[in-house]
Amino acid sequence: RSVQNNKPWNPDTIEGTAPKQNQDSFMYRNQNGVKSILLDDDNCDCLSSLSFGHGMCGSAHNPKFSKAGAFGAEALYDPGCHGPRPTIGLTLYFRQQKQLRLSEYGGHWTAFWWWTPGATWPTHEKDVLQHAYGTCSQYNYYCFQRLPTWTQEDFTELLAIDSQGTVYQWKFDSKNPTAHAAWIALHDHIGTPFRKIRDSKPWNPKALVGKPPQENQDSFMYRDVKGLKSFLLDNDNGDYYATLSMGYAMDQDRPFKGLGVDYLYDIKGIPDVSKGLTLYFRADHKRSVSKYGPGWRPFWWFSAGATWPKCRTPEVTDVLRDPYGTCHDSDAYCFQRLPAWAYEDKTEILATDTAGNVYKWKFNSGAATSHAAWQAFHSHIDTAAASVKNASPWNPVVLKGNSISINQDSFMYRTQGSTKSVLLDDDNCDCLSTLNIGGSLCGAGAGKGNDYGVDNLYDPTCGVPKPSNGLRLYYRTENEMSFTAYGMEWTAFWWWTKDATWPKTENDVLGYEYGHCKEYDVYCFQRLPKWAVEDFTHLLAVDTAGNTYLWKFSSSNPTAHAAWQALHDHQITLATKIQNNRAWNPQVKKGIKPKKDQDSFMYRDQQGVKSFLLDDDNCDCLSTLSMGHGLCGTTFSTSYGPVKRYGVDALYDDHCNTPRPSVGLTLYFSTSRPMTLCTHGGNWLAFWWWSANAKWPAASNENDVIGHAYGTCGPRDHYCFGRLPSWAREDSTEMLAVDSAGNTYKWKFDSTNPTAHAVWRAFHDHVTTPAGKVTNSKPWNPVTLSGTAPKAQQDSFMYREQNGVKSILLDDDNCDCLTTLNIGHGMCRASHDTTFGPANQYGVDTLYDNHCQVPRPGIGLSLYFRAN
Repeated sequence: RSVQNNKPWNPDTIEGTAPKQNQDSFMYRNQNGVKSILLDDDNCDCLSSLSFGHGMCGSAHNPKFSKAGAFGAEALYDPGCHGPRPTIGLTLYFRQQKQLRLSEYGGHWTAFWWWTPGATWPTHEKDVLQHAYGTCSQYNYYCFQRLPTWTQEDFTELLAIDSQGTVYQWKFDSKNPTAHAAWIALHDHIGTPFRKIRDSKPWNPKALVGKPPQENQDSFMYRDVKGLKSFLLDNDNGDYYATLSMGYAMDQDRPFKGLGVDYLYDIKGIPDVSKGLTLYFRADHKRSVSKYGPGWRPFWWFSAGATWPKCRTPEVTDVLRDPYGTCHDSDAYCFQRLPAWAYEDKTEILATDTAGNVYKWKFNSGAATSHAAWQAFHSHIDTAAASVKNASPWNPVVLKGNSISINQDSFMYRTQGSTKSVLLDDDNCDCLSTLNIGGSLCGAGAGKGNDYGVDNLYDPTCGVPKPSNGLRLYYRTENEMSFTAYGMEWTAFWWWTKDATWPKTENDVLGYEYGHCKEYDVYCFQRLPKWAVEDFTHLLAVDTAGNTYLWKFSSSNPTAHAAWQALHDHQITLATKIQNNRAWNPQVKKGIKPKKDQDSFMYRDQQGVKSFLLDDDNCDCLSTLSMGHGLCGTTFSTSYGPVKRYGVDALYDDHCNTPRPSVGLTLYFSTSRPMTLCTHGGNWLAFWWWSANAKWPAASNENDVIGHAYGTCGPRDHYCFGRLPSWAREDSTEMLAVDSAGNTYKWKFDSTNPTAHAVWRAFHDHVTTPAGKVTNSKPWNPVTLSGTAPKAQQDSFMYREQNGVKSILLDDDNCDCLTTLNIGHGMCRASHDTTFGPANQYGVDTLYDNHCQVPRPGIGLSLYFRAN
């Protein structure tokens, strides 16, 4: 009984009835002279899924369940205690799944070509690069695909692994004739005859595992051999000392002697079906379009020649069916929408097709055609035939290829037959289009085409979507997850993507600290950043129903303050605590004004999810912010919506709608830093700060934590690497430090104290202090105004370069422990000690360091000065 009541191994029920119990027990042993199998719930012949041979119960057999000496099989669904019997038939099948993605060797590798050793060569295949990318299944024992059409030559790498374990890596190079010939074979399906690329420029791989090739790989062929187009990368077009040999052998002395693949490390071998080989690719998608400007990210694509996807559901295949963040870069097609956090008037899209055209558009909420496209690509909203026809033109900027000759002033996103398709053109009918994706459309009916795919961007006549065309869409925003509007800079911190599936693992709509989410997340349940200050912070909300609301937080307004405590401090507000209180109404920037004053607030658990409601009475009607589950008083009313339905409501709620997944919502914040501080005696002026969880700037932009003169920072900056003003005088200046952990320290500069003077020279005069110059000198300890006092005397100081950034350390010994001011990169004497923290991590440490903490971006710190 070695496997009994163990971890369940339950089957997926494709047809029929699922097992009654967990299949957590297994035996394979002799019973009545026959080795038999039993997979069930307890090692005893009842409620089993696999039971064949003889009946078994524990270490013996129970005649209550089946006759002794009876052999056969049991049905997969066993509702009681039937043993194996000859009257039941059973067949088992197997399939082996190819691991398409590889995380080793730097990661991001995707298999596109393979041959499984020992398989039978498929005689119907006439070309080892016969098929377009996207036509193979992970269950195929071979795959003769080419590279995806959207890959770019100089931004693509090739990885090969053979069945001996040898691993080679190449990088394509358009300037190398050998590499280029391999590229046009693997990517463009173009042949290279004998002697055309022979003893040319070497294209040698990097040997990651195993021996490197014995000879330079300077020769290439991709040509017909005995009716099979075969592939050879070697030293002389002669099949010895090859690295990639696929198909027939091309040795002139031994024609057609081998068929299959050869090992990567080859001296005098030839291809054979007993050998195995897998080819992977890795592409840099961002660099491939960098010539059209920075910041482009792919979000939608269809690889030319790929198999058009069949319906996932009985209804339709939707060309915008998936939320942003659900695709892999290497997928043959990706039907994503734009990210939920993108803001309409600050977003552009770039389109590249396989015909060589590159077009760019900028969204405009005030133009009907552009806005309809935005509603489709971002908000997943249909546009019917004739709804947007001959409206305001939304013409692209042509960056490469042919220019369109007619205005793109008409748009549709609707279902025709089994496919929901997109058409941007001149008249809602399939000619002279730019974006034509899915099936052929004309007015309210079907167009001329019978296939599915994409059309080229430049359509001078009446082209229709075809799977033989390829298209790739990229987006770019003003800044990553940030934009400027209404006189302020806004940053996304919370979003729910329309029509996404509610995550069963989430139990709190504000469950994460700021900095947790990534731009590709389908949803983001973050709170406001810790460093935001209540009376200096604004909230902007944008829904997919066309509403945009703006609020300003106010500590003196109980309703606003309760919302702040939820969004910033993660504090619960129960029913009736804030009900019919002071109104906290938004400014309506777009859409419809709320029907009632927003004077009531809750943030509490309902149906297992902490949910959020800002409305007029603590009960699910006429709300503005309603996120998570519906709430009504201390419970929930099914009069307004079904129980256990989660999502968001539109900002304008005209009656009693509850949260639902079919609405999208994004929250942005804008905050300014108070440049003065009135506490601790007042008259404090900010001159240096780092906002917790901000993104550390690249060293090319900032290589000095006090690199800027006083007055160069603004109150909306996330960080300020400023110095003290030139007019400040050393012996009449104080410094105040406040961190995000609740510590507040105050120092007074003193020209007679070597430690204090070194700090002054750094912050005021921009003078460095190397390791060892000020070590175990005169202490310069702060006054602790809040939090915990330093553990050790602060008698040592450095301001020097470490890992590319000039950094600051005030502590007890010039080495990263028991510090007060630790800014930039970690430092230990003249170097850095990875015992305390990783290399190339930048930020600040808390003022109170109880042991050996290092700077990190998740901590916030502000420095103020006061001059007497």
